[in-house]
Amino acid sequence: MSLTEHFDTFQIQQVPRSNNTRVDILSKLANTKKKGRYKSLLQHTLTTPSIEQHNQCLNITTTWMEPFIKYLEEGVTLANEEKGWTRRAARYTLIGGELFRRGFSKPLLKCITREKADYVMQEIHQGICGYHSGPKTMAARILRASYYWPIIEEDCTTYVKKCIQCQKHDPITHMHQEELHHVSSPWSFSK
Repeated sequence: MSLTEHFDTFQIQQVPRSNNTRVDILSKLANTKKKGRYKSLLQHTLTTPSIEQHNQCLNITTTWMEPFIKYLEEGVTLANEEKGWTRRAARYTLIGGELFRRGFSKPLLKCITREKADYVMQEIHQGICGYHSGPKTMAARILRASYYWPIIEEDCTTYVKKCIQCQKHDPITHMHQEELHHVSSPWSFSK
């Protein structure tokens, strides 16, 4: 999940190196300070922080699973959840602290994060048992392997589009069929 999604506006501004010489010198000083160089700069190493810092960093590491886990553990729903969310949450269960989804063909599908989903797609698609299948087949194989995340089909489509081998050989599988040609034999096979 990108941090930019959580801000109304943001601006990236590049400062030219010519206008940023002081910071450039400071960065070099921190990395390559030798005795006798940069005499105009005073250097002092702090042993303790100069200010008290409280944990005020922006923590946006929520996954798609966290609302379901919180609901199943505590019975608490988020105020901004859409109507019918609790009915969807009934398809999930917690076993040993891990979230599982009740599937149709399989009893339980293990819910995984985005990072794990990328690894599973790579292994299913081009790993030791992978055969560069199409997105629908790949999604079905992932479900048969008992893994689940909400946008499985979209991610599989995106992954296949980025696969160099699949793009290289894609036109071959979509060529038009050619009609069979009748070949006449020079020998007659009559009795």
